[in-house]
Amino acid sequence: MFISERLQKAARLYHREARKCLRGKAFLAACIMQAAALEGLLQAMCFLYPGEIRKTTAYQRKAKRGFRRKRNKALDFNYSELINIAAELSWFPPERMVVWGRRTNLAGFVHELRGLRNYVHPGVLAPKDRPVKFTKGVFNVVFEIFEVANNWLLHRVETSIRERMEHGGALRGRYLPTTPRDLSGSGGDQHTVTAFDNLSGRAALVAGDVTVC
Repeated sequence: MFISERLQKAARLYHREARKCLRGKAFLAACIMQAAALEGLLQAMCFLYPGEIRKTTAYQRKAKRGFRRKRNKALDFNYSELINIAAELSWFPPERMVVWGRRTNLAGFVHELRGLRNYVHPGVLAPKDRPVKFTKGVFNVVFEIFEVANNWLLHRVETSIRERMEHGGALRGRYLPTTPRDLSGSGGDQHTVTAFDNLSGRAALVAGDVTVC
């Protein structure tokens, strides 16, 4: 199994665990799991579009300092960097809106989601005089942010498929030939990459010569 597929599998696992936690009224755990699911999807996107990733500010900064990994370099990105990558590459829309008295966009909402996820760390929770009280209402906000972000990632994948079809690509069943390169710049093995299921059950499948660095 390739790394992009493992990331997608992990994201689905976290999503299922979030629902279990919600049923058990463990709202903090549910929020953490749902946020982790989105992190997994963002990391998987990096392996679908490695050529774009190499052009981002986050990648260039990592490259200057040196990646910790020689392979699977995208796994070095932390949650904040993944969100910034999504914003820079317009995987998330740049439009801003006024919410809670300040202007923000989808990337800003996902950063707020990341902040809630960080409550998994005692060093984040302990210093707060008034920590967030995790309720079903808080989870509903977390879930809505996840769903909107997930749909925009799916939109990016669907747009890629449509563009390739318009440029002469041919779908073979539900699969699309494509040749993205990995972050290490080496050659690749052909395999199928399953993209992202949104919460209504739609799916996009991308396949081809995808190298996992």
